[in-house]
Amino acid sequence: MGMPRGKHLEALLAKCDSDLEHKWLKFIADLDLRLPTEAQKYLAEANTRVDFYYEIESAPPAVAVYIDGPVHEIRDRARVDRNQEASLAQLGIMCLRFSYDDDWERIIAEHPSIFGKMGGNGTGRVDMQ
Repeated sequence: MGMPRGKHLEALLAKCDSDLEHKWLKFIADLDLRLPTEAQKYLAEANTRVDFYYEIESAPPAVAVYIDGPVHEIRDRARVDRNQEASLAQLGIMCLRFSYDDDWERIIAEHPSIFGKMGGNGTGRVDMQ
């Protein structure tokens, strides 16, 4: 059996590399959505460290999540990001990016098999499919 949710959240928060990552993880936790399996996971095959990593029992079986600040809007950084996404795709790993100025709720709602489903009553409760 896995670690209790509160302890798992503490461990993930301790690994956050930025305030934005911390903010995103708290956002996920506050909505009672599925927490990532790991934080700051290095994937040698793709030569990248993902901010958060989900191992799930549905398709896709693995999801890499990046939390992007403004620096990712710079052309050279955007090119590196695209290369990372292509490497992950070749490994069968889905890649999701949450930019600092994205509508995070919209992205989450588009992927209920990853994050869970936000309740329609505004409580943010999860209905795992």
